[in-house]
Amino acid sequence: MSLWIRSYSYWCRCRRWVATQSRIFWFFLCVFALGLILLISSAVSNKPCFSQGDRVALSVGLFGGAVVWWQGYLITRQMLLGTVVELYKEWNSVEMLKKREAAWKEDDPNPHTIEEVLEFLEKVSTLAKNGFITKQLIWDTFGWYTGRYYFYCKNTIEELRLNWTPKGDLTLYQDLEKLYPRLLRLEVEQRNEKRKARSKLLTPADIEEEYRQTRKMFIASEVGENQSND
Repeated sequence: MSLWIRSYSYWCRCRRWVATQSRIFWFFLCVFALGLILLISSAVSNKPCFSQGDRVALSVGLFGGAVVWWQGYLITRQMLLGTVVELYKEWNSVEMLKKREAAWKEDDPNPHTIEEVLEFLEKVSTLAKNGFITKQLIWDTFGWYTGRYYFYCKNTIEELRLNWTPKGDLTLYQDLEKLYPRLLRLEVEQRNEKRKARSKLLTPADIEEEYRQTRKMFIASEVGENQSND
């Protein structure tokens, strides 16, 4: 069982790493691998397809390409970090804290005031969909709030869709709706990796049951925390 848990953990980590890489990364990796294969095959072959000069030029090209890619990778990481920092500042700003406090009426979402909070989470989801930030980064920073806000506001979102368009605009908060199950699966993977051998693995249904059980606590923390910051 312990071996299975470790294998599952490694598989989840590998899958998450693959999911965070861009198409440009895989394109460059394929080109680099092809060039490397050609270089090695030419070096070990009795009848090399490249001359000595060609092999040197190819080696220099591969090295230069690797340097350019690495610089681009570092710049991309810095941009991702900058985006998340700005979103985090906005989420915890005084203005947003007041909106989060007003988003709840007793133990239920207030459909008249929660829209601006949902709009922020929709913006985060849209950035993730277009590759400006990764799903892993969202889970690490806003995952606690994103999952719970969507789960508690499912019915409210349906009401808002009907309020704005009589026939129902399914595109309203669609990115948040699509991101929710992905974050749910990611939370299952992350938490299962930390579970001890012989422990029962969690499922998305288990996570949602936790959401139900902690609903009042979460709402109270949102309202109470924000009131304490006033």
